[in-house]
Amino acid sequence: MSARTVTKEDFELEEGLVDDFDGTIVEAKFGENEEYAAISGSSDPMLILTIESPDVSTPISQSYSTGASKRWSITDRGRGIESEAKPESVRFNKNARAGQLVAAMVLAAGGGDLNKGQEFFMKRGHVMVDAAFYEGLNFHWNRQDLSTVGGETRSVLLPSAFLGEVGGAAPAKKGASAAKAAPAAKASELPQDLIDQVVELADGKTLVELKKEVVKTLDKKNPGYNAVVREVLSGKLTEKLCDDGILFVGEGDRFMKVA
Repeated sequence: MSARTVTKEDFELEEGLVDDFDGTIVEAKFGENEEYAAISGSSDPMLILTIESPDVSTPISQSYSTGASKRWSITDRGRGIESEAKPESVRFNKNARAGQLVAAMVLAAGGGDLNKGQEFFMKRGHVMVDAAFYEGLNFHWNRQDLSTVGGETRSVLLPSAFLGEVGGAAPAKKGASAAKAAPAAKASELPQDLIDQVVELADGKTLVELKKEVVKTLDKKNPGYNAVVREVLSGKLTEKLCDDGILFVGEGDRFMKVA
């Protein structure tokens, strides 16, 4: 092994496969997963979710196969996919990982009632081949062992309980097959009272500890709650507060208020 500079990060253990946690889908896109393509020999588009959780320090990325039979092609720079075999189709095959994900999401959103779950997603106005279908939804996630076509077993994250909406995608416009995600709120647009609370909560805590405390402590009835929580979960708000000289990262990677 070639010589290199040793840093503190070299002694930090990786989190590995995360299981049994609460997390919000902050981004969805369709694209190629190189690792999956190497294993499967397929370059079919994947549904790739980015999940933010107060239980982990970095976002979780999980990919779901969309199935090859419909010959999906990526549209709108990853915001959607279309079937070349069945252009009118807006549904995944039930055996595709993306299809199993959607089935679990709908059931969870309805509290175990399929009809209620379907009604919830109908009101959101997006179909499963749109990235906006997934964004802004908060679930409890668990890993489940699912069989592959080749008879192997792989661990996949699936939602087991619906915890509500946190910011996320804008409602679909009438006549539109897909909608852009609502842009992330700027720090200057966030309610100052909630920012002040975040600063107080951050003092002496690590980022992971702060994420948990913010979700638990801030007033969910405050109109700015969703935007603030999303910015904290992504790490953008604490980064901005450090850049502005309001917080700094001290010993043990704990935030400290600037006196």
